[in-house]
Amino acid sequence: MSHAPFAPSQAHRWTACPSGQAFLLANTDLVPADQSSVYADEGTAAHALLEKALREDMQPWHYKGHAIRVLDEGVKFVPYRPGSLEDRTFEINDDMIDAVGQAVEYVKRREQEMPDADVSLERHSRMYDHRHDVGGTADIVIDLPFDTLEVADYKHGKGILVDVEDNPQLLMYLYGIAKESGFTHERYRYTIIQPRHPHYTGPIWMEITQAQILAFGSEIKDAVDQIDYLVTQNRPLVDLELNAGDHCRFCPLKVVCPEIQKKAAEIAQIDFSDTPDAPSADVDYANVLAWAPVIEDWLKAVKGSAEAKMLAGQEIEGWKVVRRRSNRRWREDLSAVEIERGACEHGVSASDLYDQPKMRSVAQVEKMIPKDRRQAFNEALAFKAEGGLTIAPVSDRRKAVEPVGDEFPDDV
Repeated sequence: MSHAPFAPSQAHRWTACPSGQAFLLANTDLVPADQSSVYADEGTAAHALLEKALREDMQPWHYKGHAIRVLDEGVKFVPYRPGSLEDRTFEINDDMIDAVGQAVEYVKRREQEMPDADVSLERHSRMYDHRHDVGGTADIVIDLPFDTLEVADYKHGKGILVDVEDNPQLLMYLYGIAKESGFTHERYRYTIIQPRHPHYTGPIWMEITQAQILAFGSEIKDAVDQIDYLVTQNRPLVDLELNAGDHCRFCPLKVVCPEIQKKAAEIAQIDFSDTPDAPSADVDYANVLAWAPVIEDWLKAVKGSAEAKMLAGQEIEGWKVVRRRSNRRWREDLSAVEIERGACEHGVSASDLYDQPKMRSVAQVEKMIPKDRRQAFNEALAFKAEGGLTIAPVSDRRKAVEPVGDEFPDDV
């Protein structure tokens, strides 16, 4: 495993299912190696821009015209040349500048609110002196001695809105750093900044008491001790008391976990030993919707694992390897001029080969306008129509609306 055994970024999983984590630690040969994704690399690049801007006391737009190359050993800022980006290299574009800029603005605002506070970046946090594997690195730490200790974490992802409430990753960072000062602060605060998520409305934070943070540290120690004990037992996966839940979405064991398969069968109301039937008409919608993201991710992982096995030559009854559908493309050995000439010979004018220019969206044009003029621009030229209706869990930050009888979701 590339992550530390008790990495804060994975704490939501190993605190919820200690048995699963123990199995992973005892059977590292069965765990697929972590592979970097373009999303993870882009997040690494954005974090590098945030750190550089704060360390050099610059705004992110100062670095426009550069790109960030993500390497196994770190990152490298390089000049940006259009059309020449290598793999794992990301342009410092308007989207990244705007997102990282919001994190920079938050830190600057907190510095103004607490002029005597010390701000540290990429600060290591270790929860226990006797354990070097229970801790990680906090993005931003704002420390006003004896008054306020705050940990802020930047999230560059768009897909899943990270919840700040009882967030074990940030609480682990906060505990470790609070321990260094002997828990002498009056207030403890942890903050998440995730500006690219469509439901983001600004940095969200929570404050906790000294008693709460000490209780959290005790809970983590109990979980670590339990996992350590289970590792020594090294029991088969089927004999472990596994706990399925939201945390399963990113678990390396989800393809083979019997508890997820059991939960999927229960939710879908099907018997995996036979051909699946249609779900019963008497559906427990609340339960099914709550579990849908976990089951959907599990199904994708199972399909991906099966595909990898079959492409490697293993047979799976009832399935075969086929070619994906593809679309026709212009011959790669012909230049644009040769294609135009050939099309004209077949009765097509050169102008008909190209789409007409399309006006950019409001969001794209807004990025070209100075921030102090954007409000006037929007008031004069743009409007925001009401979105179609959909459903969301009650924890979603959007305001609930009363549906109208003849108004349905767009895709119904």
